[in-house]
Amino acid sequence: MKFRFGFSWFGPSAAALAAAVALSGATAVPLPARAASAPVLSAPRLPYVLVEFAHTAGGAPQPMVISPSGRVIVDSQGEILDPLAGRVGTHTQTDGLQEAIDYALRRGLDVYVEGGAAVSRTGNTLYELHRTLVIPPAQDFRIDGGEAVINYTGSVGNAIEINSCEDCHYRFGLVVTGAHNGAAVVFRPTEPTPIDHLVVITDSSFRFSSIATSAPVGTSYAGILLGAASGPILWNRIDATAVVGFQENVVASNGVTYNRITVGHNHQAAHALVRIHAGADGNMWNLNDDLNGTASVGVICSGSNNTFTLQSSGFPAGKDVIFRYGATGNTVLGIGPLSVTASPSPLDVNCVVGGVMSTGARCGLAALHYLQGLAGSAG
Repeated sequence: MKFRFGFSWFGPSAAALAAAVALSGATAVPLPARAASAPVLSAPRLPYVLVEFAHTAGGAPQPMVISPSGRVIVDSQGEILDPLAGRVGTHTQTDGLQEAIDYALRRGLDVYVEGGAAVSRTGNTLYELHRTLVIPPAQDFRIDGGEAVINYTGSVGNAIEINSCEDCHYRFGLVVTGAHNGAAVVFRPTEPTPIDHLVVITDSSFRFSSIATSAPVGTSYAGILLGAASGPILWNRIDATAVVGFQENVVASNGVTYNRITVGHNHQAAHALVRIHAGADGNMWNLNDDLNGTASVGVICSGSNNTFTLQSSGFPAGKDVIFRYGATGNTVLGIGPLSVTASPSPLDVNCVVGGVMSTGARCGLAALHYLQGLAGSAG
């Protein structure tokens, strides 16, 4: 039997999280015979599309999607009931996440994804992706939510793909994948934004709790993959509390420029924790790199004019950072012991402050004087 859920709303000024808590405390009501259109719950308008976890009569949590007016878009059995969310009568393959995003973009709304504190190893709020979650081109769009686990179940492919966006803000909980040769989160602009018609990811922020693999270390290609082959990725803020277990945890390609990228605990990669290709220039990296028992390198950089604030531990001599040929104008601000190799970069083209250059490069005087000037002005 399917269920619909009545709920109360504390007013349009209430925080989204308070609303989600109120909604999650709803009482199950048996659904009468299905009407020709999606039923409407007895509630005032919400300021967003809601993905919430409801409980069936048997107690099993099931995600469902509710429109701002209280219409059920995807019911507790995963059936799509609104044509703006997908093909009516079919079933979601993303626990309602894709349908909520598609519906919201077609209606000019934001999305709130319910989360919740884990009460046991099996008690997390869990959304299963049986296919890639695709976020289409957007402007002025927000996806927000509590802490939840988003688990990609496919054996190949990517868990989440983010297309072009401007002035968008996306926040997710823990993203997990065990797929071969895929990534957990891919930033790849390939289609134009709806208003400015630009193929770009810009002026946006992205926040993740942790990004991890459920397979042995190195099975999946990347935790965060920034791919700018079709359009630039620039002037964004990307934050992950932790990234763990991939071939390369973070990969930035040519065309990824002027972003602020933070990984709070970056560890256990098969090859490199961070790989920066030529043309990924001018980014600010805030990294806490931890070898944590694997034979990887901290950062491999072929880009230019990047700034690293780097705490690194456990790597062999010269493996905290490796500058490849063509890497110029990069600055590493080391927090604690740091060992950097420039191979085969020439002398004076990259700068390390607070660490030790192992071979082939040293801090250029111009860069050092500039940094000393910044330190003096800050003091």
